[in-house]
Amino acid sequence: MGFVSAGLGGVFYLQRMKSKGLIKSLYLNADEMEDLTAESITEKNEIPLSESLDKLTVQIGLVVFTYMAAYAVMYLISLGLDQLGGFFASTVKPLIWGFNFLIGTVMAILVRNTLKGLTMRGRRQYLNNFMLARISGVMFDLMVVASIAAIDLSAFSRREFIVPLSIICIVGAVATYWQLDFICKRIYPQYSHEAFLSLYGMLTGTASTGVILLREIDPLFQTPAANNLVYQQLWAIVFGFPMLLLLGYAPIGLTADPATTNLTNTWVTLAALTALFVVMNLILFRRQIFKRKEKKAA
Repeated sequence: MGFVSAGLGGVFYLQRMKSKGLIKSLYLNADEMEDLTAESITEKNEIPLSESLDKLTVQIGLVVFTYMAAYAVMYLISLGLDQLGGFFASTVKPLIWGFNFLIGTVMAILVRNTLKGLTMRGRRQYLNNFMLARISGVMFDLMVVASIAAIDLSAFSRREFIVPLSIICIVGAVATYWQLDFICKRIYPQYSHEAFLSLYGMLTGTASTGVILLREIDPLFQTPAANNLVYQQLWAIVFGFPMLLLLGYAPIGLTADPATTNLTNTWVTLAALTALFVVMNLILFRRQIFKRKEKKAA
């Protein structure tokens, strides 16, 4: 449902932009739009195009290595959680695998920074941004097809799930849409539309979904929106992990029989989420809040 929400909300926002004349035509001359030159395809001190290993082979190998490293980290964490058992094995472990893109992004940052450090010490530059962009483009296109093919509608086969699941999805998508529209206009005034599409796609789907929507108006990633998706993952883990734990805490005490259901954990979870929402918004708008206080004091 996240992919569907991201697609519908993103397309609606793009149509709003188009009706207001905010989207520049992408049907321009490819050479003028992309400005393909030798400098944009390769940089100084990069490894040769063809040596004992082809440069494209090196890029693919680094991508595969990063995925394998992320998988190894999640696997080792899972082994530790299995040893702890109980809540950690039944609740935290599925969250680790369910949000694998967060760990994968962090691992990609570590690999890039490691290679960058080696380059600063005099080694050749192994990463080629042009080829990596082409690889990511192919992977994103495959992901779109795979995401559509993997949509599971089995929950809608049970009538008792249709109404509550539909309400949750619609309310969640609309609330996310309006909240981000409010935030992006104030936090990212220089590129509010790019920030909205990337964040909306990520929050309703995954980081890859955000990049797909972003490519519609910023295909060359000229704004900081794409970099924000990458470098915010660490903070997403720090601030988001407590909320992920609450997903396993809230249902404790709920039963099929309303007479024996205990809603204590549910109310505690709601109170905790409300407090986190207030705290995060205070952090998010700290500059605007403190500036107003300073102006009043002056």
